[in-house]
Amino acid sequence: MARYILAPIIEKFFIEKIEGEENILHGKNFIIAANHQSYFDHFFIAIPFKSQFEKVHFIGKMETPYHPLFFGPLYFFTETITVNRKSKNRREVLKKVIQYLKKGKIIVIYPEGGTNRSETLKKGKTGVAELAIKTEVPVVPVGVLNKDKSLKRIIRIGKPIYFSDIIEEGDISTFPKREYEQILRKVTDKVMTALSPLCGKGYPYFH
Repeated sequence: MARYILAPIIEKFFIEKIEGEENILHGKNFIIAANHQSYFDHFFIAIPFKSQFEKVHFIGKMETPYHPLFFGPLYFFTETITVNRKSKNRREVLKKVIQYLKKGKIIVIYPEGGTNRSETLKKGKTGVAELAIKTEVPVVPVGVLNKDKSLKRIIRIGKPIYFSDIIEEGDISTFPKREYEQILRKVTDKVMTALSPLCGKGYPYFH
């Protein structure tokens, strides 16, 4: 249904163009790190990867009483990995996502942590860094542009980002906490600075 019915409709009426399709990895899994402007981004971001739909999984929030009502069926049929960011057990979601990646799945994550319609990106959350380093899979940055607030979007796919130099250092989670956090921040900022020109938003947090 997604590939043969929804995708053609979305491409025709809501996608202006897709750039950087040559950067899509085939035959291996990866993490898609995208900016997040609206609740409809899921539909736009997935389009360039429609040949691999069965491997793509989103992380969706399930935090309020109305979330199961409005998003429950969609999340169920798309096998979305749900997370409650207010829960004490939210770290368990990270473990579940890691399992998905190790099984060869493709994970879509929004490093900003929520929707953002401002002209600059929010400071990236370090979850994307943990996933990339612990599973040794590359990150593919994807920018969604909504020029002139029209219905149509431009999707830009960046070159895959690899972290082999950090992975070669061993299990960084065993490093002193401060050093571990500094590495995660460095990796996250690298992803966000790659995402910045793709979505046309500045990233003022990189030093």
